[in-house]
Amino acid sequence: RKGDGKMSNNQEIRQLEKEIENLQQKLKLYQQHMKALREKYEEEKNEILAKAAENIRAKEEALRKAKEELEALQTPPNSFGAFLAVVSDSDNMVRIMVKGEIIQVLAPNLDIKNLKRGQLVRLSADMHIVEALDQFEELGEEVRLETVMSNGRALVSTRLEDEKMVAYFSELLSPRDIKVGDKLLMTRSHFLVERLPKSEVDDLAIEEAPDVAYEKIGGLNEQIQAIHDAIELPYLYPDKFREYKIRPPKGILLYGPPGCGKTMIAKAIANGLAQKVREKTGQKDLKGYFLNVRGPELLTKWVGETERKIREAFAKAKEKANENCPVVIFFDEMDAIFPMRGSGISSDVEKTAVTMFCTMLDGVEEVKNVIIIGATNRQDLIDPAILRPGRLDLKIRIDRPDERGATDIFIRYLTSDLPFGAQYFDVSNYESDYYVPRDKNGNPRFDGEGQKIKYLVGKDPSKLAANYLIPRSVARIYDPNKTENQFLEITYASGKKEIMYLKDFMSGAVIESVVGRAKKIALKRELGGGEKGIRLQDLYDAIEQEFKENQDLPNTTAGIEDWLRISGKRGDRVMNVRTLIQEETAKEPEKKVENVPTGHYL
Repeated sequence: RKGDGKMSNNQEIRQLEKEIENLQQKLKLYQQHMKALREKYEEEKNEILAKAAENIRAKEEALRKAKEELEALQTPPNSFGAFLAVVSDSDNMVRIMVKGEIIQVLAPNLDIKNLKRGQLVRLSADMHIVEALDQFEELGEEVRLETVMSNGRALVSTRLEDEKMVAYFSELLSPRDIKVGDKLLMTRSHFLVERLPKSEVDDLAIEEAPDVAYEKIGGLNEQIQAIHDAIELPYLYPDKFREYKIRPPKGILLYGPPGCGKTMIAKAIANGLAQKVREKTGQKDLKGYFLNVRGPELLTKWVGETERKIREAFAKAKEKANENCPVVIFFDEMDAIFPMRGSGISSDVEKTAVTMFCTMLDGVEEVKNVIIIGATNRQDLIDPAILRPGRLDLKIRIDRPDERGATDIFIRYLTSDLPFGAQYFDVSNYESDYYVPRDKNGNPRFDGEGQKIKYLVGKDPSKLAANYLIPRSVARIYDPNKTENQFLEITYASGKKEIMYLKDFMSGAVIESVVGRAKKIALKRELGGGEKGIRLQDLYDAIEQEFKENQDLPNTTAGIEDWLRISGKRGDRVMNVRTLIQEETAKEPEKKVENVPTGHYL
């Protein structure tokens, strides 16, 4: 039994040990579980604290921004000024312009030596400069430079012309880069910061004398000589004119039909005058100037603008003339801008425009080297105050070219360097120094009197044009015995009828167009595989094309009456107009044109 008791104790001990081991395992599991719980707790606590901290920081940032916005709203606005000058380097004291007033302020944290006149600066609430901006004012008003003054100032006039003020030059604009009359941008701080683009009158092109010589103008020798006597002689011999007490003309009026060379003559005057003055004075670099003022371009709907443009045109011419350069002011289409006052043709603008033009003409004698040239198709519409002696003294009619003048003009355009038909240079066609036209069988052609037709040509292309092509082209237009030269039949109220010929519609512009058409006809023939070079028939075809395109122009009684006035013809009222030129192939009956839509007339 003692042995049984001992065994029983051992079993109890093992059982207790097992229970202890189980309890230890449970304790270990419990400790692990508690550790996991503590870790999870700490993790969740840290996450909650992090979120809370982030939320606090976000609220603090929002509060800070709100505070800044509140402070910004409570801060007074900054003012800006334009730097004018340094007062004291030691104290950083400067003068600025603020809203047109000069203010003396401090710039404590700036290097005032680098400030530029007109540069924008930012001011604090207590009127200290806190920042220098790298820019200048960009807005302002347009002014016109009158005079450059001392101390970086200038006298300028506003758009009202009669209001003048003094402004400062900024660092962006130097007085050396501008001249009197230039358009400038003046800021609200009265600084001149920029030269503005050219005005309307500048765009009317004051240019150096055009490269147009009198030699390039054909058929106007008498008119050119009259212009030479009236314009060039006073410039070349001023002492003689003073000795004889002859007052040079202030200007001339060129009038006549369109396309007859009025503009070319005006350009040639500017070029020829400059050339003559250069030869007389020996100043090889002396230039002439040509100011082309087209009448309709001066007209505007704004009151006073037309007069201002006229003043600017004369001011610009006087500016160039003060450089001892001859200046020609050319007013084209004068009847459009200076019509007879009270005529009712246009608005009342002509009343002040004519007055302004006359005033400027009366002041031209105070300035040397300025010549006024006017051009018009209807001199009868121009106000008489402009045409009286002492203003536009010389009046020259530029008429349609006669037969001799047309030949002279043809020579200018049908030059010897053009390609002509090969048949004119075929030796077999020559008899001595003559070209003999032949028919398709090679036989010489004869005229109506049975004489062999032969023309002095030679092998020189210049002789071909001058002695053969041009005379026949001119005869095709000017021969009154040829019925194909009849263009219009005009019936007057008195019953009188008048035949108008092609020559009555001729001009230098028409001749240039005829030669141009002949060149195109020859070119198209060559491109199509035909013969090369200009032929007489090409000129004939070009003449017919030119006038057939215009057979309905002028095409009304009112139109023909205006055309007759332009041509210098006055008489009875026109009752009927009938075209006589016919289509040679179609053989259409003569057209009777009456009250059809008006077109541009020749």
